[in-house]
This record gives sequence, structure tokens and C-alpha cells, in this order.
Amino acid sequence: MFRLRLQLNGAEIKTLDLESGRSYVVGRAESCDLRLDDKPGISRQHFTLSDESGAWVLSRVSKKGEVLHQGDS
Repeated sequence: MFRLRLQLNGAEIKTLDLESGRSYVVGRAESCDLRLDDKPGISRQHFTLSDESGAWVLSRVSKKGEVLHQGDS
């Protein structure tokens, strides 16, 4: 099993257990699989995370804000 861990200022704020073969939408909209707080820079649909042939692929949907992986964009 895979787990997505979201951090804010170094502290873990949310986690989501990921199932192989699925796609997830992350953002502030109620319809998102993982909801983020309504803060400046967070879009209704901020990014997607998809299992593509066994590799997790993150795609930024939002034109604003950043998505960092281990401190890198």
C-alpha cells in the first residue's frame, strides 16, 4: 500500500492511503478525494495523483500555488 502525506511547515497535516489503479484529486473543493483547507494559493482542484502502470504520477491542475516533493518543485 502507498500513502500520500501532506505537510505544512514540516508538520504532517493530512494522509491518504492510495489504492493501485486509482486516480485522486486534491484541492479545496468538496468533491476532492483529499480536501485541503481554504487558504490563499489553494485551488478547488490543485493537483491529481494517478497510478500509471505502477508508478504514481502527480500533475498540477492549478495555475497558482506550488506542489513540492521533498522540498523540490
